[in-house]
Amino acid sequence: MEDEIQLTSEQEKAIADTRNWLMQQIDLTNDLEIEKVNRYCNLLNIFYYLDNEIYVRGAVIEVGNGNQTFVKPNPCLAEKNKVNGSLLAIEKSFNLEKRAEEKRKNEAAKGPELT
Repeated sequence: MEDEIQLTSEQEKAIADTRNWLMQQIDLTNDLEIEKVNRYCNLLNIFYYLDNEIYVRGAVIEVGNGNQTFVKPNPCLAEKNKVNGSLLAIEKSFNLEKRAEEKRKNEAAKGPELT
């Protein structure tokens, strides 16, 4: 049995920090947005796992077929690309730039704080 590849503590912290930040950006009364955060973090977990697989096994792997051996790209590279595309699509669906602009406008409308 091969060693199971685990996420590093830095990767786990990055996922937790990302989840916390996203939860601060979304409408917590909207179940769909909460679900998107969960899906995003799940994909981020898979992304880091694939990253670790590539690091351990290499970008190019040897595949045996009977007496023959072939060298081919690690299939994790293609999967990582697909996961990255999904992450970007979810990021876009959060409309974070629009939300940040609205937040700036609301802050500016309040005027300066007088102490």
